[in-house]
Amino acid sequence: MHQWIVWSMSVALLLGSQSQSSKYPQQDTPAGKVYVIKGSEYPEDIPEHWYWRHSFHKLANIKTLNSTERLDAIGLSSKELALVMKTASDQEQRDLDCKKSMTEKQDALKDQHASVDAINQVYFDVTLECRYKDLAARDKLLEGLSPDGREQLMAWIQRTRRGITVYVPVNELEFFRRPQ
Repeated sequence: MHQWIVWSMSVALLLGSQSQSSKYPQQDTPAGKVYVIKGSEYPEDIPEHWYWRHSFHKLANIKTLNSTERLDAIGLSSKELALVMKTASDQEQRDLDCKKSMTEKQDALKDQHASVDAINQVYFDVTLECRYKDLAARDKLLEGLSPDGREQLMAWIQRTRRGITVYVPVNELEFFRRPQ
């Protein structure tokens, strides 16, 4: 009986994960097959780490373009907007720090003639660490906003999320979702 329950649960999990991923169209690329996840159709399937990082880059770009009407549309006070823009501008440094960490760790393993699997594991470990840092930046930002400011920013972020299309390698879908 116990084996039947374990087998049934395994089949259910397998079928559940297949149906979850099969809802996305696939596209062939030179690097292999990717899932195309459109925020307009599946906004809930774009992980927070991804759309916050994307939004920080978008905000920093809006600032660079000096597009004040786009910033005004968020509806924040000038003080709260300054905090948002500081956090968004800091994204570039977070990305550079992550790239540096990954390169240093992978190069050290290559110098030690480590396996490809070990080197690839560094990619996944550092990427996950970086996602946590992006989410920590989000949390700190949201803590610094008033309830109304949080609501305004979240509404803007959700609109941005619906405009995102993400291309995820088929074999990396579960990792793309982490952390959940």
